Amino acid sequence: MGLTAHVVDDGMDTGDIIAQFAFDLAPPRDVGDALELLYPLYGEISRTVARHFRTGNVPRIRQDHSQATVFPRRKPEDGLIDWHMSVRSVWNLIRAVAHPYPGAFTTMHGQRLTVWKGAPSPHASGRGVVAGAIVDIADGAVHVQCGDGVLMLLRIQPAKGISIAPMRAGDVLGT
Repeated sequence: MGLTAHVVDDGMDTGDIIAQFAFDLAPPRDVGDALELLYPLYGEISRTVARHFRTGNVPRIRQDHSQATVFPRRKPEDGLIDWHMSVRSVWNLIRAVAHPYPGAFTTMHGQRLTVWKGAPSPHASGRGVVAGAIVDIADGAVHVQCGDGVLMLLRIQPAKGISIAPMRAGDVLGT
């Protein structure tokens, strides 16, 4: 992950780079952790850019636009968990939209559940187990079958004002 200061031009984030700072965001860190690491960097990069302008020595590193990616504006439904995806993909989705963002979500019996924290489970993937099935509830976690393994849901929140029936092994999320 990182932070880049660049020249503003006619494109979307396409101007020459003035300064960059990078940091590691290895699992289990999530987007909230990334923001905590980024906030101090804003001051540091601002001081660096201001120093460049004060000295009249402003680096301009041309961006390689062939390496650029464009992400569309996030829509609420982008947080919907597809339990057929891999454990890593579901876990990364949960991490990417964790607090302070709206969170990843699923349903159980038509009721929305927000998933704030997860991690790969030590449980072996069940043969013939449906994606989204709860395979176990143990050690304060709900273990759910994904497309290629099992993910532990460590923090789940029902929609405000909704009380959900107790979860049990065999229940299927996404219903």
